Amino acid sequence: MQTTFNITYEDGWYPVEHENGRPFRWSGPRARVRVTAAAPCRSVWLRLTCGVWGAAPSLPSLTVAVNGREAGSARVSEQPGYLTFPLGEGCDFDVELQLDRTFSAPGDVRVLGMMVKSLDAFDEDALDSSLELEGWYERETHEYFPFCWMGREASVLVPALARPGTRFLSLPIAAETGSGEQVLGIWRDGRLLAEIPLRRGWHLYDVDVPDEARPAAAGEPASARLVLRLNALCPPEAHPGDPRALGVRVGPIEAHHDPRRHAQVTSFYQAAQVEAVCAAAPQNGDEVCCGVPAVGDGWNGEERDERGVFRWTRREAVLLLPDHVRRRRRFCSLPLFSAFRNLAQQVTLSAAGHELVRLDLAKGWHTYSVALPEPGGDLEITLRVNVLTPASSHPGDPRELGIRVGAVTLHDDERRHEREVFLASNAVQNQREMQRGATVLESFPQTLGIDLYGRCNIKPSCVYCLWEPMKALEGEAVDETVDDRTLAGYGGLFQGARLLVNCSFGEPLLHPRLDRVLDLAASHGKVLELSTNGQAFTPRTVGLLAGRRVHLYVSLDAASRATYARLRNDRWDGVLAGLLCLRDARRAGGGWPRLNMVFMPMPVNLDDLEAYFRLCRMVEADALVLRPLLHLEHPGIVRERGGYRFDYERELMTPTALEPVFAACERYAARYEVNVVSQFDFGLAEASRFRPAATL
Repeated sequence: MQTTFNITYEDGWYPVEHENGRPFRWSGPRARVRVTAAAPCRSVWLRLTCGVWGAAPSLPSLTVAVNGREAGSARVSEQPGYLTFPLGEGCDFDVELQLDRTFSAPGDVRVLGMMVKSLDAFDEDALDSSLELEGWYERETHEYFPFCWMGREASVLVPALARPGTRFLSLPIAAETGSGEQVLGIWRDGRLLAEIPLRRGWHLYDVDVPDEARPAAAGEPASARLVLRLNALCPPEAHPGDPRALGVRVGPIEAHHDPRRHAQVTSFYQAAQVEAVCAAAPQNGDEVCCGVPAVGDGWNGEERDERGVFRWTRREAVLLLPDHVRRRRRFCSLPLFSAFRNLAQQVTLSAAGHELVRLDLAKGWHTYSVALPEPGGDLEITLRVNVLTPASSHPGDPRELGIRVGAVTLHDDERRHEREVFLASNAVQNQREMQRGATVLESFPQTLGIDLYGRCNIKPSCVYCLWEPMKALEGEAVDETVDDRTLAGYGGLFQGARLLVNCSFGEPLLHPRLDRVLDLAASHGKVLELSTNGQAFTPRTVGLLAGRRVHLYVSLDAASRATYARLRNDRWDGVLAGLLCLRDARRAGGGWPRLNMVFMPMPVNLDDLEAYFRLCRMVEADALVLRPLLHLEHPGIVRERGGYRFDYERELMTPTALEPVFAACERYAARYEVNVVSQFDFGLAEASRFRPAATL
């Protein structure tokens, strides 16, 4: 626990002022503070958050004396940053701050030295986290990782490094340059521990602190101070409007002694591994994705739902396909959404006055394939709906709404065209048969539930998991093999399904034939829905998923290591590193797989809710999915995990208790621009998406 220090501002300070509600003081050329503690400390550090805020004509140098002896000197930065000085051993320190130059602002008669936003003292032996020393700008907290920008060089105190058995360093770092353009060197006692080529965006890095980098002399205390050096600063164009000399963002640096954690995290940022992951995204031959319609008449603005980006048509809209984009491709795949449940809505596609096709639209999103006319310049396709979406289905929205249109794809694959035509016609026939109450169907179900893998990598199971009773119910079939060969054997049930939903009690990413299952689904145009606990993310599994038409649901229910340990185990850092690698792989794979981050609100994790939104924003999730804890009449599940007593019955939240949770989600959805889908209304209504709140 951190020692409490009493800090008294003595002579040389001007009265407290405020900026954006935060207090600060200007010093004169010389100022004094007194730092006292209740008991003597071995090593005390004084840290100032200070700067001149661009007001001074030149930057002053600060010299610090402690009890009459000099403790060090440093240049005060223009923008607020940290300056740290060792006070030494003891419990009573008289500190004098001396500046080598001052200035006066126009209209202000005061003689000004530096602006001090905070002045804090730290007991090195009581620190439970790293302490930024020199070379850092002020801490920021608006992202998932609280972070400080460093300049070209910065030093940090990591107290745990001095403890026996500590071997590894964990560093969350975000670079704004291309991969490998910035290289971070980590030094200790004048020895280079590691050089890390940094990848763009946030990533977790884990560094081995070898034995030879530690003091060899018997009884010599291990150094806890590290120096970080960059080969290059972040280019100014990457932070327009910010005049600071910025290097990279660095989150809380931690020391640990877990070799498994080190190996897993390291596997994700080693250059060869990551490049292989991004290169693994499947290539789609002659396919070109044109995105959602961007030009042409009859379109409303770009929007987003749980499927992704789309535009509403009006009654009639024109889709423009430039000749240089089409390049003689014969087919167009159109994702269309109809709000009608009764097959009453049709859309007619025509070009140059000739009808290309008239489509009956099934409820929801479906992909319709259209054969295009012979090439001959830019192609304009007119989409006209026979009936508009009823105003009663979009109250408060006065627009003329026809159908939603997603990202348009052009291709030259005749088999794909035939497959998509069959799937769309089967969906219409299936809906028609269901509407008339047919008991014998000629169509096939549009969704096929499959059970891929019945084993899990979390042992003991998650605190709320019904693993044992579910495995008992599976009986002799518990080890039954379901793979690509099984799915192909389902015949029409497999051929007719648009969506394959894995329903297994197990971790599907562990499947020994995962690559072949994914290949089979892709070759037949299926969308696969998988739920994972995230602990099976490896460079291989992430590479297999990159670019695949998979809706991935990652069940974490936590945004911190402590909460995750209460629900599952201590593998949080590996999951986080895997999600960041998956983010990069999804960028390379055209946004596939779609990423849905699952959160079940419970008393155990409510304090993590806002951080979960920040996490979703960082990993570029398509949606945060709110899912209820399964209601059990008499669960009788009480488990001790991570220092927490998980009582299933107590974690079940009532509708009244959930109301403020949903209200908070409305605010966070707008603040962090994260889409939220609620599954609390399963079986009652369609999953609803939270609309951004008008005010925060």
